[in-house]
Amino acid sequence: MSGWFSQNRARNLLALLVLLAVAAFLAFGPTQTVLDKATRYLITRKDVILSEHTAISVFGMAVVLGLEVVFLGWRQSSLYRLLHPTHSTVVDIVCYLLALCGLSGVGILIFSLGLADLVIKLVDPWLPHGLLAVKNPLLQLVWFLVAVDFVKYWIHFLQHKWKAWWELHKFHHAAEEFNAITTARDHPTDDATLAVALLIPLALLGGTADQFLLLSVLLAMHSGLTHSMLPWNFGWLGRWVLVSPITHRIHHSDLPEQFDKNFGMIFIIWDRIFGTYYDGNLINPTVNVADNPYNRHNIVWDYLECPKRFLLALVGRKPAVPPAE
Repeated sequence: MSGWFSQNRARNLLALLVLLAVAAFLAFGPTQTVLDKATRYLITRKDVILSEHTAISVFGMAVVLGLEVVFLGWRQSSLYRLLHPTHSTVVDIVCYLLALCGLSGVGILIFSLGLADLVIKLVDPWLPHGLLAVKNPLLQLVWFLVAVDFVKYWIHFLQHKWKAWWELHKFHHAAEEFNAITTARDHPTDDATLAVALLIPLALLGGTADQFLLLSVLLAMHSGLTHSMLPWNFGWLGRWVLVSPITHRIHHSDLPEQFDKNFGMIFIIWDRIFGTYYDGNLINPTVNVADNPYNRHNIVWDYLECPKRFLLALVGRKPAVPPAE
């Protein structure tokens, strides 16, 4: 049966409503309290949407989109694809808007059923915050950047190698084209596991709110670049130091010889040291992932399919690739 009100879509919508209700109750309590706090939470989002951080991030993304138009031409640019979206691009747009509006935390709460937030609240007070921090602000900024990227390299490695976690991370790799904003294409359950995994390293490394804000903006701009189709490899710098657009496009390649390569998020040196760098000459013209179950239905279906596949993999069952509707 086709159409919006098909049985599968209705079931998915019902499941999403149940998830929302359970997460809301766990977070806020009885129904009236849920409605009251949820309303106040949404009202306060204007401070996030209109913040300096958001403005700079949007400006940085606009620069990347403009560079693509200049160097790739209008029809090959992310901006053109965003204005003529495929199913894959629609998912990118929704994920980016949720992140832009500061609503990613709501998704994490819903799809982790509040467990990620609970773990963080229980563990965080017992951590020795700033134990590995340095006093000099500039050195602290550099140390924080390098150390966090080292940790993220290994987390990213595990996201690919551990089958259950891969089912969550596959949502990001399911992008069938790069649109610059593809950087925000992450499932909330994957974000929840990442937040828990980074809890201890971030606490030990310390850092001020201003430093974290500066890094977040710079990294958002760099991530937009590396999820674009710009044909830049950064030369020697891209081969040994900094992840380039070409380097990360290869990481998203659907070619078997390029799979599980280039795990670095900012610095490519980790891939060099640990043997995961792709040193070939082939540049993949497209991005995708084998056995891609996404971008066939609607965004609700995709959002619910991801944690289902994770749970199946967790108990040792191999998720099947569902047929298109």
